[in-house]
This record gives sequence, structure tokens and C-alpha cells, in this order.
Amino acid sequence: RYARESVESNGSREIEFDVPDGAPALRVMLSWIDPPAAAGAASPLLHDLNLVVVAPDGTRTLPLTLDPAHPERDAVPGENT
Repeated sequence: RYARESVESNGSREIEFDVPDGAPALRVMLSWIDPPAAAGAASPLLHDLNLVVVAPDGTRTLPLTLDPAHPERDAVPGENT
């Protein structure tokens, strides 16, 4: 299943879906196309999107992220910037 959505600058988008009973896992991916930033910009991203998965009981799960200073380390849950 997939959802194709858009979001305004500084906005948010909530997408609800059912996970069938007995499903072995839930995998979620966020993907977008970001145009190049201006030369010398403070951030290479023009659009910095973040993903949080919230279970029905309110448990929040952050995506796995890498440490840019140590890319050889395992990814850990955290806010991706």
C-alpha cells in the first residue's frame, strides 16, 4: 500500500491506515524529490521532511538514522535532519 501526498511549507500531514492482525512487520518509507539548494546555503535541503509513526496506543516510533560524523555506526532511532 502507498499514499502519495503533499504538504505545505511548515505544515504536517497525517495518514491513517490499518495494519492487518497477524502482520509480521510494518515498514514505512518517506521519499521526496528536493531541488538543489543555492551554492553556499547553510543546509543542502530546501524541504526537510520528518517521519513519525504513531501506534493506536500512542507509542511513537522514529525512523532509523545515521550519524553523518560516523556513517560506519549502526543506524539508531531519531529525528532525521
